[in-house]
Amino acid sequence: MEPPSINDKIDTEINYEIKDGFVLIPEEEYRISKLIEAAQAEVDEFEKKIAAKEWGDKKDLPKELYCRIFTKEEPPLKLIRKHRGLSQDDLAAQVGVSKTMISHMENGHKQGSARTLINIARVLGVGIDDLV
Repeated sequence: MEPPSINDKIDTEINYEIKDGFVLIPEEEYRISKLIEAAQAEVDEFEKKIAAKEWGDKKDLPKELYCRIFTKEEPPLKLIRKHRGLSQDDLAAQVGVSKTMISHMENGHKQGSARTLINIARVLGVGIDDLV
């Protein structure tokens, strides 16, 4: 037996009729669908704003740097830190961790806590996903 298709699911969940080439649905279901549509539009707009903000934070990183990060030539944290002109000591002081911790994170010996990653991302002006 074949599983029901999405159309079968729609047919069983929404009451409608087809009349003169139009699909007629109950007013309450129409209003609910419009509310869902409006909510989705708000979510989409919010996600666009978030994406624009995140990209705006990163826009000054050159394409070549992203290529080096993507090809894993060096750890991303190290590449971005150097691009920003920060030493391990500088970054550690701004983040509130030890130089040793930064070194361990750059070399893959430690990952760092979520709070540490958030603080590093903030100081370097990148997203967390760029660091890992």
